[in-house]
Amino acid sequence: MHYNVETEQRHYDSIYSQKKKDWPYDYLFRSADKTFNNQVIELINQRDFTKILDLGCGNGEKTKYLQFIDKVKLIGIDISPVGIERANNEKEKNAEFYVMNAEKLSFNSNEFDLIINHGSFSSLNMSVVWPKLVHVLKPGGALVGIETLGSNPLFALKREFNLWRKIRTTNVINRIVTSAWLRRRAKIFQKSSQIFFGLTSTIWAPYLSIFPMNSFLRHSINFTDKIDQYLLEIPLFQGLSYKTVFTFKSLIK
Repeated sequence: MHYNVETEQRHYDSIYSQKKKDWPYDYLFRSADKTFNNQVIELINQRDFTKILDLGCGNGEKTKYLQFIDKVKLIGIDISPVGIERANNEKEKNAEFYVMNAEKLSFNSNEFDLIINHGSFSSLNMSVVWPKLVHVLKPGGALVGIETLGSNPLFALKREFNLWRKIRTTNVINRIVTSAWLRRRAKIFQKSSQIFFGLTSTIWAPYLSIFPMNSFLRHSINFTDKIDQYLLEIPLFQGLSYKTVFTFKSLIK
């Protein structure tokens, strides 16, 4: 099953047409989400960034907190009409959401102070998208993202299972970014950082797919999270992590 925009659009339309509910892995990766949000807020406060592009915004829920910052102008794009409709129905006055394919990005040069990406790179042809992102980002601008890496053995098996079930396509699985790819992209920025998540804690993923969250799982995840904090300081283990939060600061143009 090959990648095309219609396939991806149907996939995300089906997600955003459902009633709001917690994803089974939300608690498992809450530390990554919290770190991502903190990095975004820190940049807004330190750099006085005002105009932000939310790439692959979905229904706008992940960045809802930015809509309550008065100085921020948030522009969100996504290929899912269902997601964009929900985002527009629930938006605050400083936000705008549009159905747009990031591979055909149609904004002016140097338009945004900050681009945020919550896991959309793996759904895109980044050889096409990356130059467009650089084009619309102002000199001195920044990019913050959270992405799934293709290196964790447990989730690599899960992806193959999803492929067999025809939930996702071969092309999407092959587009999952790597740390090496991110390091190459970071070279046009003055500063960059990567923080890694999900090593021993990923052993709880199968349980979360079957059982509802309970105190045993919560305490177990918290314990393995603490182990991961130490292990993922070591480059060898970083290569086996599931998620990364990356921050690129001060674009050089």
